[in-house]
Amino acid sequence: MTLRDLLERACAASPDATALRAGEESLSFAALDSLADEVAEDLRGHRLQRNEPVLLAVSNRPEDIAGFLGIWKAGGVVVPIHRSSLEADTLDIAERAGSRFAVTMRPDLPAPAPFQAGAIAALDQEPPERPLLKDAAVICFTSGTTGQPKGVVLGHAPYCRKLDQLQALLAVKPGDTAVMPLNLTFIFGQWVTFLTLAQGGTVHLVDRFTPEGFLQTLEEAKATHIGMVPTMLRMLMPVLEDTGARFDGTVMLGGEVTPPPLAERISALWPDSRFWDMFGLSETGSCDLILPPADFVARAHTVGHPGDGITVKTDPASGELLIDTPCRMLGYLDAPDLTAAAFTDDGFFKTGDLATIHPDGSVELIGRAKELINRAGNKISPLEVERVLMTHPGVAAALATGLPHELLGESLQVMLVPKPGTALDQDEVKAFARTLLPGPKRPDGYLIGDTLPTGRTGKADRGALKKLLIAMEDEPAEYASPACSAHEIDPAYTGLAPKTG
Repeated sequence: MTLRDLLERACAASPDATALRAGEESLSFAALDSLADEVAEDLRGHRLQRNEPVLLAVSNRPEDIAGFLGIWKAGGVVVPIHRSSLEADTLDIAERAGSRFAVTMRPDLPAPAPFQAGAIAALDQEPPERPLLKDAAVICFTSGTTGQPKGVVLGHAPYCRKLDQLQALLAVKPGDTAVMPLNLTFIFGQWVTFLTLAQGGTVHLVDRFTPEGFLQTLEEAKATHIGMVPTMLRMLMPVLEDTGARFDGTVMLGGEVTPPPLAERISALWPDSRFWDMFGLSETGSCDLILPPADFVARAHTVGHPGDGITVKTDPASGELLIDTPCRMLGYLDAPDLTAAAFTDDGFFKTGDLATIHPDGSVELIGRAKELINRAGNKISPLEVERVLMTHPGVAAALATGLPHELLGESLQVMLVPKPGTALDQDEVKAFARTLLPGPKRPDGYLIGDTLPTGRTGKADRGALKKLLIAMEDEPAEYASPACSAHEIDPAYTGLAPKTG
């Protein structure tokens, strides 16, 4: 079974039903299939080779999905690139993928080179022979926050198996409507779209998320399902509390951990919704750990239990979470050594997340191994600090990171977003932190802002926060605004904290 098979079967089953919407635009299943056939015919005319990577410009337009299907019909592998990407990044991915062709289904929309005004642009390069791409469906390039982006190669069969697992949980039906504001360059946005279409449902794509616009789309689309990252929920909170807007369908969450206070707040505002919180990585096929609606609030400190066919354990030395799944990637593109290093000898993927596995089998994340802040010799998990600060009655969101510091090695800096109508007092927040956090884990500086900085995926991004703080140090005058208060090392800090292990 391939993703092409799933979508073609859906198109044949309900040709006249609406498959995709975006604003006033729409495509029926028949139109989706017909448009995909045109793409496939064009690519065959250009002598596309089987399992050859093809760049595809995407920005949550109905025609973008026809691009996926058309490339698969022609025997190619989709390399999705957002239309807003920088030209330098796009050209780098094009070179690394070795793509000869770049497809844009909407030539009227701006897109970086090598995408051109025509539907298919031919590039002057030849892809190497790659056994890894046999039966591959998609190459997702990671965001690259820890270095050069890696090309995660996802196979048709593992991808279809993951969709089967998710369907067993979510029970999407023909006629259901999913509102989808997630980026199609990443696996979360893709699977929400493909799963809904495969079941004969309609996907309402949102190309730019705003709280007011999103809620209007929910109402107009009569949505039954929505896919979101928790950062989007944080952005919704003030509007929901102000308007009382309700939703009684299924909410699929992923991409980042949902803090317990956020789970409590959204559950109170949307009491009739069913929240599925899902944790996973592109490399493992996404959604490896599932927190079902019944546990969404009561077990919000965990990311749930392993899904069907998935096994987890922790490294006894480091505490790193390890995952074994039949839905894993085929490998990293052109990086066999990197692929081998990503797995243990017995086939478990090294997630880079630090975790505790409770006696009942549920998994609690402690932080990222690479994100640990080394403050005066103390290894601090930013996630732990954030969770504590978010229990403050006036804090809506928190994000922690480390900055280089001459005395401490790294200082612990936190950005806080206050709840609507609340003015946070830094001295009061510091006093609150002193009651709940041991000395080494108390932040050295606080930044108060309207929203947390995000990365390309729309998730709260520690790297973006670090860049902001460094920029504030370098150009403080540019950041003098009511939304921000300058950060500084806590004056109460007088010396090195004792090591805690």
